[in-house]
Amino acid sequence: SVSSSLQASVTVDQGAVADGVIIAQGSRFGGWTLYVEDGYPTYTYNNLGDLATFKSSEPLSAGTSELRFEIDYDGGGVGKGANTTLSVNGEVVSSGRLEKTTPSRFSIDEGTDVGMDRGSPVIQRQLNDRRFSEFNAIINKVTLEIFPTS
Repeated sequence: SVSSSLQASVTVDQGAVADGVIIAQGSRFGGWTLYVEDGYPTYTYNNLGDLATFKSSEPLSAGTSELRFEIDYDGGGVGKGANTTLSVNGEVVSSGRLEKTTPSRFSIDEGTDVGMDRGSPVIQRQLNDRRFSEFNAIINKVTLEIFPTS
């Protein structure tokens, strides 16, 4: 496990309510996903079925928004904890703690999906009526950075 940041630029049409997966890695057995649920930006970390969810209390507004999720890993070995921050347009909208992280890879047969979550989804619920919880707004860009320890 390492510290990382995940950034996504999304555009929501005027009068629309964003909903669906922006990016997901892994499966219901372990992984993570950044998504919007009924307009609210959300991140869920799945540690072998133990879910930690960080959700904004404010919905996305129309236009382009910059979402950022940061994991500040404790270090000191594998599977340790981390502090988290979810921001929208530079404003922190949720923060919290992962007491444990997955000490290894999430999955050898579930890749990373952008705009949907195919296969066995990280969260076991349909976010909308679209197949694979497909995101119903525009994803302009997604950037994942990892910050390995030296």
